Amino acid sequence: MRELKFRAWDRTKKQMIWSLHESIKDSPVWNSVFWGKVEADPDNYDVMQYTGLKDKNGKDIYEGDIVELEGWSPKKWEVTFDRGGFCMRENADSCYYPDIKYAEKSKVIGNIYESLELLK
Repeated sequence: MRELKFRAWDRTKKQMIWSLHESIKDSPVWNSVFWGKVEADPDNYDVMQYTGLKDKNGKDIYEGDIVELEGWSPKKWEVTFDRGGFCMRENADSCYYPDIKYAEKSKVIGNIYESLELLK
């Protein structure tokens, strides 16, 4: 079973909240998003799940990450969740479901919140 980890983009503060998991389950974000408590407005956060995969440098790959694949065209892809699985998306009409060997050849170079320009 893969480890369940989350992170969240705080729309108000414009910053990523890392390590959103059991060790901070008493935080306002965790409580409002995952347990329905009202300490924080869940609409202020975009929550992303860990895919269970790591890039070639051992970095965790999350939804919303931008990964680069050498030798592929295009080289840069957005990681997203679609049809019950994680996929790499070039645009809104495409989704490629890679197996682990491609994830291990990829490199996380940013995310759609802090470095969207990388996809252009």
